[in-house]
Amino acid sequence: MSFLPGFAPAQTLADEHDGEGDSWFTPRRILLAAYRAMGGIDLDPCGHPDSPAWLYARRSYCLQDGQDGLELPWDAQSIWVNCPYSDVAPWLNRCRISASEGKGVIAVIPTRPETRAWRKHIFDDGAYIIQQTGRIKFVGADGQTHGNGMITTCFVAWHEQIALNLREELAAEGIVSAVLKVMA
Repeated sequence: MSFLPGFAPAQTLADEHDGEGDSWFTPRRILLAAYRAMGGIDLDPCGHPDSPAWLYARRSYCLQDGQDGLELPWDAQSIWVNCPYSDVAPWLNRCRISASEGKGVIAVIPTRPETRAWRKHIFDDGAYIIQQTGRIKFVGADGQTHGNGMITTCFVAWHEQIALNLREELAAEGIVSAVLKVMA
């Protein structure tokens, strides 16, 4: 890792992340909290065989197998979405639509409230943001916990009870969070 002259850290960073790729998976304890918050996970439309989500979701679409989770039906009552962070907008749109159909949806996304995607699919829709303290230490394709992401992440739910349930279940896993209601 290189730095501009005079900007190198005084010590080696303990939680380095290469910042490359979208194959960073949600840790089991967070998936377990989401599972309990929604009473199960019926669908993971952003699935990957190396992801711990495969242990919790009843059904997954696998991007690596050519299944396009954006195009395939989200015919499930509870949906967990850890979408590719390289392009969250279409996934947030699909989450918002599914939630408006009465489905329970939780998405984990980068906290970037300045973006158009946030304005359109979170702010304009009056969603609930569940913001945890600290950064999530994601799991790599090798199954090992790696350093935290280079950006803060949060959870988004479009139904109040699911947001409150998630906060409670995260607390049961030792993760402090707060639920923020977006006033549209």
